[in-house]
Amino acid sequence: MAVKQLDTLLAIKVLSYAPGLTANARAVGALLIDRFNRRTGQCDPGLESIATHVGINVRTVMRSIRQLEAAGLLRKLRHGGHGNRNQYEPNWQRFGQLEAEWRGRLRSRRLSARPELSPSTGQNCHLLGDKAVTQTYSINLQSNEHYQRSRPKEEVVGGRSRTRRAIALTPRSRNASEAEAERRWTMALHECFGSMAMTYGDIVEVITPEIQSEATAAELKQRGGGIAFILRRLKLGPDPRRNQGH
Repeated sequence: MAVKQLDTLLAIKVLSYAPGLTANARAVGALLIDRFNRRTGQCDPGLESIATHVGINVRTVMRSIRQLEAAGLLRKLRHGGHGNRNQYEPNWQRFGQLEAEWRGRLRSRRLSARPELSPSTGQNCHLLGDKAVTQTYSINLQSNEHYQRSRPKEEVVGGRSRTRRAIALTPRSRNASEAEAERRWTMALHECFGSMAMTYGDIVEVITPEIQSEATAAELKQRGGGIAFILRRLKLGPDPRRNQGH
């Protein structure tokens, strides 16, 4: 099967909640997926290289790989080349199966937590005593009369009239705020995935201008909301920085 960009991102997400794996096995699995070449199918980093990047010893790497094999997430083949290294092949079908099971459990929990609603329907006619009113359309809200009524009153300070400052930000400060919000969530994204070059590149490629705009809006509402939106929208799982004390 052709491996797509989102397949690798989905696999990294599944590793965060796949049952029966240690933290080291999850880290090794994420590294192997990041090293997987979607075009050639090559994935053969040496054990010492994996150990160095993850920060564990070679014996722990070997145990982690056995865990991934036992969970059906990884196949290990010997190809003899590149210093007699092993060739690793992620089981994309198994990753998809675990993701479907995860979504099914979440859906069941949402349905079971949903409160029971009354079967009664809404009123389908006016009640006696109701008075007819004129429907106000949104265009009417922009009329001069409405605008004049809604304008802030003027205060007289030192003989001069001064309009009360509106709560909304001015266009200039709003642009500056948006730029700062975008900087925060892009830096957070780099902190999460910058060490995994291929994965980070895949994530950046699938972030459309629409996703970028929505992430910035989420960051403006709440600090940390931008990266949370990206992780949720691209199905990348929880913020990995939480495990690092951020």
